[in-house]
Amino acid sequence: MTVELRNLFVFFLLTIVVSCSPDSSTTGDNERELIGTDYSDIKSTQARDIFASGMEAVNTRNYQKALTYFRKSNNIEPNNGTILNSIANAEAKLGMNDEAFSHFEKAIQADSSYLIAYASYGTYLGEQGRYSDAIHILKTGLSKSTERQFDHYVLCFNLAVYYYKMDDCQNAKHFVKIALENGFNDDRFNSETNEINEVIQENCP
Repeated sequence: MTVELRNLFVFFLLTIVVSCSPDSSTTGDNERELIGTDYSDIKSTQARDIFASGMEAVNTRNYQKALTYFRKSNNIEPNNGTILNSIANAEAKLGMNDEAFSHFEKAIQADSSYLIAYASYGTYLGEQGRYSDAIHILKTGLSKSTERQFDHYVLCFNLAVYYYKMDDCQNAKHFVKIALENGFNDDRFNSETNEINEVIQENCP
């Protein structure tokens, strides 16, 4: 393929903000609806407040400051998938690859049903050109998801991207088709998915 597909990840989950359908009937039991400042799976109020300060730092792209807050939050509430995933993403942005790898693994171990961690981890691996590893992690997450979860389609979106980058048109088309069939009315996700689909259809035989 001559056309390079830019590494799109609609909800780069460093921000831990997933916009889901407001219709609760479409929400799976394991789905994390982390909208705005709702970090409901962080049980400690103190840890949650510190985590929120880290998210404010992320919004200004001050990843070192964000990492400091996330680590403080982790000290108060260790072994929390959301916090560990955020530490890993901040470390990845700062080029701390060994540390990021370790914390992504710990995030998944802390909560194997936390789909955002698989999406984040897969994206991290894909950004390093480790497409096979990225696909493995994303498919592991996908196997734990259901069609009633928005993250299911985010994982399919990323699988389409990395299969395309591996010149596997059949799987790229397969997963982007699933992503397009999501029942969630998220304009940004739909726009980015349509863009990826156009690239794949134009450049895959």
